[in-house]
Amino acid sequence: MKFATGGVSVEWINDSIIVSGFDDGTVRILSYGQLKQAHSLLLRQAVRPHGKQVTAIHASPNGKLVATSSEDKTVFIFGFENDTLSPIGFVSIPSGVKDFIWISQTKILAWCGDGSAFQLTLPEMGGIDTSESFLIADATIKGYKFQSCKGKLTRARAKTKFDETAAKLRAKCDTRLKEMKKKAKDMGDEVHDDEIKALYEPLNSMVFEELDEYHFVPDTVGHITWAKPVPGEDDLMYCQISGYDAGLIYKCKFTDFEEGLNSSDPVDAFLLDDDTEICAWLEREHRIYAGFADGRVRVYQTKEPSYTEEDLQNGLKIHHTLSMHDCQTGAVNHLAITADDLYLFSTGLDGNVFSYQVVPPEEVELREYQEQCCKMASNNFKIQKRFKIQKVSKFKKFKNSKTFQNSKTFQN
Repeated sequence: MKFATGGVSVEWINDSIIVSGFDDGTVRILSYGQLKQAHSLLLRQAVRPHGKQVTAIHASPNGKLVATSSEDKTVFIFGFENDTLSPIGFVSIPSGVKDFIWISQTKILAWCGDGSAFQLTLPEMGGIDTSESFLIADATIKGYKFQSCKGKLTRARAKTKFDETAAKLRAKCDTRLKEMKKKAKDMGDEVHDDEIKALYEPLNSMVFEELDEYHFVPDTVGHITWAKPVPGEDDLMYCQISGYDAGLIYKCKFTDFEEGLNSSDPVDAFLLDDDTEICAWLEREHRIYAGFADGRVRVYQTKEPSYTEEDLQNGLKIHHTLSMHDCQTGAVNHLAITADDLYLFSTGLDGNVFSYQVVPPEEVELREYQEQCCKMASNNFKIQKRFKIQKVSKFKKFKNSKTFQNSKTFQN
C-alpha cells in the first residue's frame, strides 16, 4: 500500500490493526489480513491530528487509548474502540516530541529533541470539555531540561580518586613516622624536622591537575535518546543523552512549570563502561538491549527482572556485545523484539536490518570467574571478580538480499 507522504512511525495495536503516522501529520489505521487468499492491508481510517511529522504512536496499558506525538509540540489522545480512533484532545508542550511512553492509564512521559522531558497527567476522560477546542486544559504538566554536566562529573570522579590516593599515601607516611619515632626513642634520639619533611614530601608534592575537559560545556545539549520513570519514586526519571554527555544514565527530577523551563543538573548519574552514544534502548525481564552509534548491539543481563539502582551504580557490567552494523555509518537507530521474546531485530543507518535468535534468560548460565590482572602502578597482582555470559544468541544476517547463518558463543 502506497501513500503520497512518507511514513515515519508505526504501532501494531492488536492482531490485525496497525496505526501508522506520516510526515504531514496524518494518522492512518490499516487492517492486516487475508483478501482472496492473499495477505493484504486495507485502509480503515485516516485522521490528521498534527501539523507536522508524527514522531511516535503508542497504546495505553489497557489498550483503550492511543496517543500520538509530533514535532508540532503536541501529544494527541484518542479513544480506541471497535478498531476505530475517536479524538479526545491534545496536550501542548514547549518542544517538539521525539518519543513517549505511557507510565499508567493517565500518565505519559514524553521527551524532546532539545534535552527536555515532560510528565503529562491527564484528567478523567469523561470530564474533558471539547465543545470549543480539543486542547486538554486540565492536564497537569511537569518538566525537566537537561544541563550538560559530564565535565563536572568527570572532575568529581578524578578528584575522588586523587583524594583516595592521597589518603592512602598519608596513612602510609603516618605509619612510617610512628615507626621512625619508636626507633629513635629506643636509641635515645628523636626524629628531626628535615626527616619528617622528607618523609611527607611525596604527599605534599601531590597536586590535583585541573584539566580543560573538566570545565567544558558543549554549545548544544544533545537530545534524550530514551527515558523511563524511576520505579517507586514520584516525579523522577532515568534517561540517556546523545552527544557529549553520552555514556551515563542520568536520574532527573520533574518540577512544576508555567511558561519557562530552566536547565538544571540531574539528581544523580551512573557511569556505564562505554562512552559511546546509545541510540536505541529496549528493556525486557532480565534483559536490556542497546544499540550504539558505532553499529554495535549489546545485551545486558540483570539478576533481577529489572535493573536496580545498585546495578546502575555498579555500571551494568554483565553484558555481551556484537559488532553488527557499519562502525562508521551504521548507528543502530531502532531495536524491536517479537512478542515471544525469541527474535530481536536491529536497524541501522547503514541500510541493513539484522535479526537475532535470542536465548531466553532462564537458559543463560551466569558464572563468576576470577581474572588475574597486573596493576602496573603497584606492581601487585590482584584478583578481580567478573561475570561471563556463556550462552547468548544465534543470529541470522540479512544483507544484499542474501541470508547468511552463523551461530557462536560470544564472550565479553
